[in-house]
Amino acid sequence: MYALSFNSSSLVAGFVGGNCELPPSRRRSWLVAVGRGGPMLLELSPTHSPRRLSWRYQDLARISLIFFVLMTSTQVTAAGGEPWRVDVGFAGAYRAGSWTPVVVSPADPATAGAGDTIHVWAEDADGQFVRSPPVTLEARDGERPPAARVRLRVGRPTGRVRIEHTRGSQATTSEQPLPQPLPATHRVLLVLGDVPAARRAVRLITAEGRKMHAVEIIGADARTRLAAGNSARDYDSADAVIVTGSCVMALPPGTVAGLDAWVRDGGRLVFAAGATAKAVEQGGGPAATWLPGAIERLVPLRRLAAVEAFARAGGLATRSGQTPPLVPLFVDRTRLAGMIDAFDGAAATDLPLVVRRPHGFGTITWLGVDLDAEPFRSWPGADSLI
Repeated sequence: MYALSFNSSSLVAGFVGGNCELPPSRRRSWLVAVGRGGPMLLELSPTHSPRRLSWRYQDLARISLIFFVLMTSTQVTAAGGEPWRVDVGFAGAYRAGSWTPVVVSPADPATAGAGDTIHVWAEDADGQFVRSPPVTLEARDGERPPAARVRLRVGRPTGRVRIEHTRGSQATTSEQPLPQPLPATHRVLLVLGDVPAARRAVRLITAEGRKMHAVEIIGADARTRLAAGNSARDYDSADAVIVTGSCVMALPPGTVAGLDAWVRDGGRLVFAAGATAKAVEQGGGPAATWLPGAIERLVPLRRLAAVEAFARAGGLATRSGQTPPLVPLFVDRTRLAGMIDAFDGAAATDLPLVVRRPHGFGTITWLGVDLDAEPFRSWPGADSLI
């Protein structure tokens, strides 16, 4: 066991002997003391003051000191300089016990480069460090500096991670703290897109006594801050996800596939795509399957009363100077996948606006309006719509 203490005149490094090559009669507690005269090996006795050993043990003192410095140098460096940038969860939000995406990149690009190997160690619920599989530092889409992406389960509220970096034949390890996780009692709403109404909706839910935390990833940030989200496990901390049509088209295909897998495993997705629905369909991929059917064309929604009735809020139809928003008109409205919850017209099959349906073990609620575009973006009733 090592001990390290500092004072104004000396540095003391102590550990218990017994494993060293001392004669059996001399196997007692001893320490290495470093003072102005250099390292000294001192024998400790229960009844006498420390006694300096013979000169042939002074080499052992110097060797022990060097070994001690090598063993502790990486942790001292990590505590002082934090050589790695660690982005955990969604914009720093995550829950202990849930799978969490972690992106690791060097604080100084000169210290690590593409192709280096990274292992990330995380504390489990018992405080034991568990090592991740090896990952490689990669520069994606011109990313600078390169980053490594892993998935971890942090088991403790006061979590720490150890970054094990291998470059060629050299390996170093540093330890860094993680931000505080969200309380286990909070529900997490992940918002992908510029939806101010989501913040207001969370405030309404919180005012009702239910605890909820909203994590917003807006616009261009979605590509970088969700760079690790290509697996269903990456969304394990989220209870529900809201994504807009304009945002989903900006996400990498792997991220959309991971989000789709999360929904199929039991997640809850709200997909808001009105005028953007046609472009989503043409883009193909998993996001196109979130629409309840094939789109014939886009039509203007001239009567907004159906949206107001569904949201149980007014003021949308009376807003002046607004161009009627475009909504998708489906080819076969009698065979849409799911249940029509809101529509415009005399029958549900005239112009469906809200369709809820199962998707694997999860659910998708499609909203036929763009919540990040006017007139819905600034409409006060959009919070209750959500």
